[in-house]
Amino acid sequence: MDPMDPPVRDRAWTSSARLWLAAALAASAPLACAPTEGYVEIAWSFIDQGGSTLYPDGVLADSCDFTAAFAAESASDTLRPAKLRVELEICDPACDGDCEDPACMVVEPTQFACNTARGALTIPATGGDYRFTTRIVAELDGDPDCACVLSTDCALVPGPRDRAVRPGLVTDLQNYQFVLDVTDDPSILDLTPCCALPDSCA
Repeated sequence: MDPMDPPVRDRAWTSSARLWLAAALAASAPLACAPTEGYVEIAWSFIDQGGSTLYPDGVLADSCDFTAAFAAESASDTLRPAKLRVELEICDPACDGDCEDPACMVVEPTQFACNTARGALTIPATGGDYRFTTRIVAELDGDPDCACVLSTDCALVPGPRDRAVRPGLVTDLQNYQFVLDVTDDPSILDLTPCCALPDSCA
């Protein structure tokens, strides 16, 4: 036997230790790699008061090319280019501050692009339900700082939905329909009654 070889009993112990270590690592691997996040998917469509689809699969190519109209008595007596974006807010209703407290937001409210009708987010999983709230945000003149959340006076949105988000799984919020109070020209929106712009861009 080579003098550098360990005794037989030592080799046997070493082999057993390796097997034990491998088994321990295998057992701990699922815990170390267990997902802690889930996925949220949302789809939407804009429709008019009669239920006809505007976007997608409607008369508009996207929601990037609306025109905002304001009444003559408004500070903005012009037609202004407007982009409509869907905003998704996710909060934990079990939070002490309820959903009125920014600290209860699971993630920052997300605005999706105006040239899509679907969105997806990766967020922390939860044992209970999160509350999902949508809004329509109008951005005027291509300026993100010149924007407003449309009220129900010219846009109807579905109410909040409570859903659980499980680790490694997809939570599908299904399709949201947003009803717009459009004119005869479906790309023109009268925002006078429903859009409170910042003073800097009104």
